[in-house]
Amino acid sequence: MLGISLDSKCTILICFVTAMMASQSAVTGAWAQATPVEAHDKEAGLQEIIVTATRRETKLSETPISMSVVTADQIENQRVVNFADLELAVPNFVFTQVTRQETYFSIRGTGVDNDTPGSDAGVSVFIDGVPRTGVHDTTPDLFDLQSVEVLRGPQGTLFGRNTTGGAVIMRTIAPSFDPAFKGQVTYGNYNLIEVNGLATGPLISNVLAGKVSFLLHDRDGYVDNVVQHREEGREKSGSARAQLLWRPDDDVKVTLGGEYLRDTSQSRLGLIESSFVPSLFPTLQFGPDVTNGAMSPQASDTSVGLFANVGWETGWGALTSISGYRSVTSGIFYAPLGDPTTELTANQTVKDRQYTEEIHFASTLSGRFNWVGGLFFLHLNRLDDTLYTAFPVPGTAFSYAAPYGAMSAHDQEVLTTSKAVFGDATYSLLEGLDLTAGARYSWEHRSGHSEITPTEDSGPYAASWSAFTPKGTISYKPNKQWLTYATVSKGFTSGGFDAGADTSAGLATPFKPESVVNYELGGKVVGLDRRFSLDTAIFLADYTNLQRTAFDSNPAVNSYHTTNAGKARVKGIEVEATYLPISWLTLSANYAYTDAKYREYNVPQNDGTVVSYAGNLLPQTPKQQVHVSGEVAVPWAVTGGMLLGGADYTYRSQIQFVDANDTPQVILDKTRINGFVNVHAGWRSTSEKFSVNLFARDITNKRALVSFPDFTPYFATLSEYGNPADHVYLSRYTPPRTFGVTFTVRY
Repeated sequence: MLGISLDSKCTILICFVTAMMASQSAVTGAWAQATPVEAHDKEAGLQEIIVTATRRETKLSETPISMSVVTADQIENQRVVNFADLELAVPNFVFTQVTRQETYFSIRGTGVDNDTPGSDAGVSVFIDGVPRTGVHDTTPDLFDLQSVEVLRGPQGTLFGRNTTGGAVIMRTIAPSFDPAFKGQVTYGNYNLIEVNGLATGPLISNVLAGKVSFLLHDRDGYVDNVVQHREEGREKSGSARAQLLWRPDDDVKVTLGGEYLRDTSQSRLGLIESSFVPSLFPTLQFGPDVTNGAMSPQASDTSVGLFANVGWETGWGALTSISGYRSVTSGIFYAPLGDPTTELTANQTVKDRQYTEEIHFASTLSGRFNWVGGLFFLHLNRLDDTLYTAFPVPGTAFSYAAPYGAMSAHDQEVLTTSKAVFGDATYSLLEGLDLTAGARYSWEHRSGHSEITPTEDSGPYAASWSAFTPKGTISYKPNKQWLTYATVSKGFTSGGFDAGADTSAGLATPFKPESVVNYELGGKVVGLDRRFSLDTAIFLADYTNLQRTAFDSNPAVNSYHTTNAGKARVKGIEVEATYLPISWLTLSANYAYTDAKYREYNVPQNDGTVVSYAGNLLPQTPKQQVHVSGEVAVPWAVTGGMLLGGADYTYRSQIQFVDANDTPQVILDKTRINGFVNVHAGWRSTSEKFSVNLFARDITNKRALVSFPDFTPYFATLSEYGNPADHVYLSRYTPPRTFGVTFTVRY
């Protein structure tokens, strides 16, 4: 299957879906949770998953949106502790973690690898309805969560913050009037220690309930510093959440919450890969667990979040207000090259402050017509100040561009105001045949100031953009066995300001907004007496002015540039299937094929010529991805309770990281995930009060390269720099093999 054409895959998939739809077997839930529940609970088939993608609670199997869901049981039993773990199990979802304080998402090929304040990402992340501020605020520890929903494609008609590529929606466990406690202790290799807990219960009977939760994480480094002769990369963080639930009557529900994160993990260790050995650095060592850095980085990240969710149930529907505040302060002092002479140092400070307000009304799901409508407001101030100091080694290409001790400050502060009105309505044309129409009007304004000192100063700038983005879906569900749908939607990401431009005029000239028209055909099938489920989607997305970011390694620039590609097209297939052959065994698999290419993209070169990237692959978009897993749950007569276990396997094809697609194949080969295997096994008591879980991730130690900007001029001589075959890359890899044990107590 991996070698056939896209058209052939589409034909095979449609035939398979059609055959399953013709099945007359009784059916239930859609994509069931991977972690088995008690065997007797599975006699009736797979469990149904409840989602909130339409701003109401609906069954996944009846929701005409391409999406994947990870439940709380999966997060706990499979030890999904961050988005890097989640990435492996979700089709067309790529997560790039530059540091624990700076992360990027790509869904179906869209995403901008730029942490500057003047740009937005094409993927929005929400926790309890509140959007995160940006790339320095998208790495929450995945604890205390009820579910994670990954929605693919534009989602602007249902959510406050706009998206083009998709949305990641996280829901925390809500306070309860039923007292409950959960405590966990984990110990693993590299001296991993985690302690987390949750307590909830009534404060005033039937009126006020509370919940507190926390996570403490500490792990030794595993990167060998061959210059300082010590281990680097220690992780140390702490998170806490607290919520109050007030129910003055049956129709009003008020939830107040706050969270705090403090992370002082070592970040931005300089790991390098190379296609040659630089003559000026003959002792350099390469690989995923080696750094040559003479200076160790120091970093800290503090995030604070507050929210108020007020819901009022009426006879017509539910009125909801979601107010949010986010504060992110991040600082890091590091040597970007990780070299033995410390040719370059960087001191970065990030400050983000955001206020959001969303008000929406969702009608009751009764009758032939229902709808959702809302208003959204965002006020975001982002500041990024980075000071670079150069200490070049004589003879490197870097030494001819920067004198010893030269300093350059890249500063940008941008204020963003976003307003939107959105709505989505569904009308039942016939029994089982629904027509959904939605629309959004977005208006965004950015103003700010940029400097690249001592040479360039933009002065104040400002720009505004607006867009009307409609969506239409027709879905057909004649019975409980299957659902088909077809969607046409448009997405929009506002323009912004490039912090890496090399002139004052360039700093103040905005890049264009990005738009996409997405076509999607999907099907959701359940059958074989509720023991099988299949979700499929075939999609084609046409982008105009796709926003792209590239690193300019010219020592005189040393920054990322955001520009617009003229046009790009992303098309592909996504398939997710779950099968329960017997009550104690659950099998799951997903497959994604994506063809993502530029259609128009002309790039000016330093010599005045223009190079076309038309036909090149989009970065961060694997062509193929496969994930298979198996989970078992069987009674254990010796002690009572259940024995739980499972394993999963991931394959992902190579990924491009530069628009030119000119990276040597020896480097691209390292980006493949080929045989990534996780296993876990445990025991849970009959009362479910006690459980033990053994886990091992990447047991085959198949490390994959996830990022590699070109840093050749800092290591190469002029002659080596002029050789197109000679490259040195700053590299980042997936984590090494990890294993450990988790003890859990519940009351």
